[in-house]
Amino acid sequence: MTLVSLNPDKKETLLTKIPNNEETTIRGYKNYALMPLSTAYDAGGATTAVQTVRDLMGVSVDGYVVTNENTAKNLTKVGALDVLKHNTATSLSASQLKTVTGDYLTATQSVKHQDLKGATRVANGQTLSLVTPWHLSTAKQAISAALTK
Repeated sequence: MTLVSLNPDKKETLLTKIPNNEETTIRGYKNYALMPLSTAYDAGGATTAVQTVRDLMGVSVDGYVVTNENTAKNLTKVGALDVLKHNTATSLSASQLKTVTGDYLTATQSVKHQDLKGATRVANGQTLSLVTPWHLSTAKQAISAALTK
């Protein structure tokens, strides 16, 4: 999953890539056991995935766009929201999406990337990531700095 932080005033965008195998709790799912982040979407769709990202990152999320894998790769490679013509679902109205797209394109004068990475472990044959509080704090500081006018 990629958390996009836009600041058209500063003409900056920050893309925070969160590994799908990041272990986190999902509200109301399997007694809050640690689960891979990708499970949040499977457990309750985009709404649950957004809430899980909010809980994990400790930041607000104003909207979401669900894309296919190719669109997501192009978003992180190219850094342009015009690739969202292939979106499959969004919480944004058509006018909101147009505004966000415009803001994003304005903010692409400076696109920064950060990867949220944690320690890895293998459980049940699956490699999982567990981010440390330091990594989360560093990522949140970068998001906050990107959004500050």
